[in-house]
Amino acid sequence: MRTRQLCFALMLASSTAVADPIPGSAFKVGNWEGGAYSFDDTGAFSHCSISAGYISGDTLYFTVNRQATVTVAVGSPGLTGIPVGQSFPVALYVDRRAPFYGTATVLLDGFAALEIPEFDRALESFKRGYVLTIQGAGREGQYDLTGTFRALEATRQCAIRYFNYASAPSAPAPAPVDKTVTFQLATTVLTGLGIQDFRFLSQSELDEIGQSNSVAWVAPDYGLFGWSLLVPREPGQDDLRATDAGDTAYLAQGCNGDYATSARSIALKDGDSARELRLICSDADGEAEHFVSKFFAGDFVVYNALTFVPGQGDRPADKAPPQWSEDATLRAASFFAD
Repeated sequence: MRTRQLCFALMLASSTAVADPIPGSAFKVGNWEGGAYSFDDTGAFSHCSISAGYISGDTLYFTVNRQATVTVAVGSPGLTGIPVGQSFPVALYVDRRAPFYGTATVLLDGFAALEIPEFDRALESFKRGYVLTIQGAGREGQYDLTGTFRALEATRQCAIRYFNYASAPSAPAPAPVDKTVTFQLATTVLTGLGIQDFRFLSQSELDEIGQSNSVAWVAPDYGLFGWSLLVPREPGQDDLRATDAGDTAYLAQGCNGDYATSARSIALKDGDSARELRLICSDADGEAEHFVSKFFAGDFVVYNALTFVPGQGDRPADKAPPQWSEDATLRAASFFAD
């Protein structure tokens, strides 16, 4: 029930919008659990939210919303029985600070939420306060705000990080392509890179990591992970740059720390060019580099990816990761040119 409530916490702002969790965005600060969410109809970022349970049986939620507002929500047995959709006036008191007044709405049985437009004052009050008192619907609840400074700051940073998020990139989309060709492509890339000791991932492993339609491999001795994918080219699709934002967002989903991105063109032998997206992710595991290249091949968009795993493998030092990626891209393009 808690996850479902968390997904619905933004419905105050848009009664028709339901939110989906953004993969890889979950975080935990003390006893507060959080994550980022996107609108399921557009795939765009909607909010970041945190929640914590209390001995009373209540669960308190805070969300930092796309439109620079803060939502406060409570899941409580004391709210059970109030009709879904019913609204009622509430007052929120944080210590001796000026209160917040507004109208809360029951979104699920036993779950109500209030959106506060005073973003800066609300965030500062909840971060620095000690006790939050909520009065409404003939009820009063008090909630210890211990740990909210770090938790809400992490939520704010989460919103900044995912603000430009857009789901459903073209790379992992279903591809009705015979995987025999994709296996041949991946083998061509591996041979061109001089990698002999590698293992292809099984279908169950591909399903687990969300790469069901690709051919992926791992070369532990090199600290490398890679995948290849063919996606049917949409009618009128002639600009590789148009999918950069979605593809970059896909890469960023797997980074649980800070990251930097860049993009460039790689000239191909036939006079065309490929696009290469690069993401450097720095987190608790170290600094990983991710490269995804893409180019047109007839009725398909060909994707080829390399991830350089931090602290693993022993790659030759005479070639930097960008050169590995460019070599892999040229080998992939040559496969379709031959």
